[in-house]
Amino acid sequence: MAVQSNLYNISGTKTYHSTKPIATKAHMAVWLRQIDDGSIPVGELWKFANVISYDLINNNAVFIDSFDLSKYTHIEVRVADTPDELQNRPGDITIIVELEDEIIIVAGIAEEIVIVAGIAPEVVIVAGMEDAINEIVTEPLKSAVLSAEFNANLAQTESWEAEARAMTAASFAEEDFGTNVLIYQSNGDGTFTGITSTFFSAEHWAAQAQLAGSGLEYLGVWDASFGNYPADGTVIGQFYVVNKGGTIIDPVGATPVEYAVGDWMVWSDVTSDWNKIGWSYDWTSIANVPLNVSTAVGSDIVNYGGTQILNATYMTRSEYDSITIRPDAMYVIVG
Repeated sequence: MAVQSNLYNISGTKTYHSTKPIATKAHMAVWLRQIDDGSIPVGELWKFANVISYDLINNNAVFIDSFDLSKYTHIEVRVADTPDELQNRPGDITIIVELEDEIIIVAGIAEEIVIVAGIAPEVVIVAGMEDAINEIVTEPLKSAVLSAEFNANLAQTESWEAEARAMTAASFAEEDFGTNVLIYQSNGDGTFTGITSTFFSAEHWAAQAQLAGSGLEYLGVWDASFGNYPADGTVIGQFYVVNKGGTIIDPVGATPVEYAVGDWMVWSDVTSDWNKIGWSYDWTSIANVPLNVSTAVGSDIVNYGGTQILNATYMTRSEYDSITIRPDAMYVIVG
């Protein structure tokens, strides 16, 4: 097992190379040294870079565009054969020159060097806690404490990536007929971006199989807002689904045909043109219907073809069969 580091001065680039091959992001750690303006304790100048702030590309740590490197002076790219070797920060394995006089070897834990900056008189070993202190500074608890933040960030990132994969799988299963599958990617902050693919869902292909048995052949979607039909079909039953409505006058001088989203254009060998199958209806186009039409027996009037229907009611088939039918009434049979 071995750990190798590459130390760089921060420059204008976002890309920092490792000379040791990196298997996965879990096998690397990136540390950033903050600008020393006197407000940060020397032992805390090195800061662990969150794994979502950079990508692993061609053995390089490549920071995302939105990450600001101007607050740092140095970067260390550390690579290990196994992730559990990436526990210590640069300050843990390099004795900082300025603190040499302040290194205190705490009694009872001589093998564990603790750097205490500026508070030497205040170091106290609490009576009765020696065993607990020794347990914390020895393995495996030491590694667990040091790696807690790294492992928490890694777990959160993997959780978001798993959720993105689940959303993609749902799209592959459930997208509507004629709708392309969305491939979801995690944005690293709990949000996701869906990228339109060239694939179709299982729902689409199930519907396609049913169409094959019906003599229909789906050719894709059509934008009717351009005002023209697709090129002539080759086989009767070929059809497009309208994904943007519009009026088509084709050829010039022909009767305008209104298409709404969801309508079909079906090719007919008999008429050698595209025929409309309307799957939508604009109910506001029905004339002379008052806004207070009632579905219960009452005095509301529905105008239908010039005839006044004075009453409208729901009833069962047996009730309908037992009454005298009135010409001015409308009956809706239920059950």
